Amino acid sequence: MDASVVIPTHNKKRELERCLEAVLAQQFSGVFEVLVCDDGSDDGTAEMLREWWKTEPRLQYLAQTRRGPAAVRNLGIRHARGPLIAMTDDDTIPDARWLDCLCAAAQRPGVVGVEGRVTPGRSFGPCETAPSNEAGGVYLTCNALYRRDVLARVGGFDERFPFAAFEDCDLAARIRQHGAIAWSPEAVVTHPPRRSTWRSTLQRLRHWPWIMVTARRYGYLGWPGFPTRRPRARVIWNSVVKLPAGRLLSALRAMPNYPGQAIHAALWAALEPLAALFRAVPEVLRCDLDSAALQMDYLKLIPPSAKVALVVVHYKQPEMLLRCIRSFGQVDYPNLKMIVVESAAKEERLLPLRTELPGVEWVVASENVGYSGGNNLGINRALDHGCEYILLANADTECIAPDCISRLVRFLELNPKVALAGPRVYLRGRDQVQNTVLRYPSLWRNLVDWFGFRLLPRLYARSGEAVRSAEMLNGVCVMLRAAAIRQVGAFDPQFFMYVEDADLGLRLRNAGWEIAYVPIDSIIHHQKETSYDLEGEVSLLVRRNAVYFLKKHRHRMQAWGLAAANLLLALARTCATTSMEKFRRRLAFLQALWRELRAVLQAASPEAPGAR
Repeated sequence: MDASVVIPTHNKKRELERCLEAVLAQQFSGVFEVLVCDDGSDDGTAEMLREWWKTEPRLQYLAQTRRGPAAVRNLGIRHARGPLIAMTDDDTIPDARWLDCLCAAAQRPGVVGVEGRVTPGRSFGPCETAPSNEAGGVYLTCNALYRRDVLARVGGFDERFPFAAFEDCDLAARIRQHGAIAWSPEAVVTHPPRRSTWRSTLQRLRHWPWIMVTARRYGYLGWPGFPTRRPRARVIWNSVVKLPAGRLLSALRAMPNYPGQAIHAALWAALEPLAALFRAVPEVLRCDLDSAALQMDYLKLIPPSAKVALVVVHYKQPEMLLRCIRSFGQVDYPNLKMIVVESAAKEERLLPLRTELPGVEWVVASENVGYSGGNNLGINRALDHGCEYILLANADTECIAPDCISRLVRFLELNPKVALAGPRVYLRGRDQVQNTVLRYPSLWRNLVDWFGFRLLPRLYARSGEAVRSAEMLNGVCVMLRAAAIRQVGAFDPQFFMYVEDADLGLRLRNAGWEIAYVPIDSIIHHQKETSYDLEGEVSLLVRRNAVYFLKKHRHRMQAWGLAAANLLLALARTCATTSMEKFRRRLAFLQALWRELRAVLQAASPEAPGAR
């Protein structure tokens, strides 16, 4: 197979038949296949293609439920067998030598993609529109060819683009990072003009948030010729003022030759700013550009080979540890090294575990060094082995997705600025997602979040179905980039446990790295379902460490304020009790909290741990 042609379609049976006739009649010197990718059509497209199958062996039909043009093109790329993948749309008419010209241009040195010429075939009036690129540099997917191996390397189209709007420009920008995209004006595709309606005008307004994605990722709006540093302001100006004004002037100029169409076009152009204010601008303001810049691997064609270490800190939970390590033993990642840090271990207790888990490397600490210190021992061992990525998982977790490590590694490879990535974690079962996307502690945030979580819990469910940038992630299951840890250091052992993940996250972000939540199934967290003990050790550590975090990062006034608030709250609870037993317990907690907070606030300013 010399080439594959991918044609996405949705409810365009007649146009698709015309396109297939042109594609299958190509004057091509090699062997090619045609993959028609149906994005949930219900107009008889499948029945029509069954008739074509009987006489055309080069044709392959693929179908999926409605997910958009980016996802349906990825479907075709995954099933394509040719090393060169040409793309066109179901409503185009390729020239007889279209595929031959594209493949010839792809043979030039250093070329990884080819852009062909798109023409409307005729002049069109003010109420008609058609994509075109008479000089190149537009990267329309209705006339393009890319190498299959490079498409796999960049992860394919970004399937978060819900409709045909700049997903082709985004793909081309990532392709250009691996080589040149050649311009081949001889490879011609005709895209007949279509009538513009008020409905299509409203649909076009939905494109603006996705134009900003290219601005956040590459520094320009849509195409390299339109650089911008303030994408939101530029997009609002273009959608509300600049482009509607240009369309209005074009309609007025066309009035003598096309009076009827020009009146309609002028009316729509006059109403477009108002529609943009209500339809486009709110979406533009809501768009999370940091999250939009993160890229996923949607093709899953390249298995990563980087060396990965799994680090699990164990402390007196042998049954849970056995379940955890055995579940990760089912992971389909060949270059994985498992490291268990045994905290406060005795050799007689270790022997049965070593027998049960023969493929594990053990790091033994004679005393309880906590979550922070234990993970640091495991991270140092992983760095000594030259591991590029380090997955940290709690001992009370169970891996349920054999591909989670490979997908996390691919995500980090596609996003070299991300130092810490966390997958989707289930809490005590597969029917509840644990919220692992968190915020740094502060005096005001702690107060707002305490009320907000109870009054508006949906706003705090940030671990959803979309990849997103985060301030910090719960450390129950996260993957670290070794290069970033070498730069900023591992966990601060002064935290012992709790809030250490916030400290590491802030140090990474201050050093220019990013943190991301990735909607990839990974583990079940078998956390005990017990009520939160306000006078327990966990409560003491959380309060003490939040104050330590604020003081360490030069928020001394907030540290003193948060310490005072915690003491006042503990004092109020102590005075309000009517039970002598509870009074003694709460008084003991108040005294312990006072000692811990006083020690933190009176100690010298702490420094971040040094990088290895």
